Amino acid sequence: MSKTPIDIRPVIQELWGGRQPNSNFEGLYHHLEFDWSIFDTDFDSFIEKLRVLHEFIAPAAVTNVFSQLIYRILEGKEAEADFLQAVFGEVSNLSEPK
Repeated sequence: MSKTPIDIRPVIQELWGGRQPNSNFEGLYHHLEFDWSIFDTDFDSFIEKLRVLHEFIAPAAVTNVFSQLIYRILEGKEAEADFLQAVFGEVSNLSEPK
């Protein structure tokens, strides 16, 4: 059975609304000093680390970050990095959420 790729953009549009600009998230969670640097080398661990954010951010806000991250995943690594930098700040000298 052959697999046919599907475009998930309409699905995420329906679930979470449209893609928001990075500027909507600029500096939002810099205070957490979250190290997002492994997003492109160990995505599973990165997602696990993101789950910890529920301790620091309201669930609806975490869902919003996740949904926007999905848009960036579809756009590629550079879009992901730009978004994560806007949300959490520069990676240098960062550690686990405080």
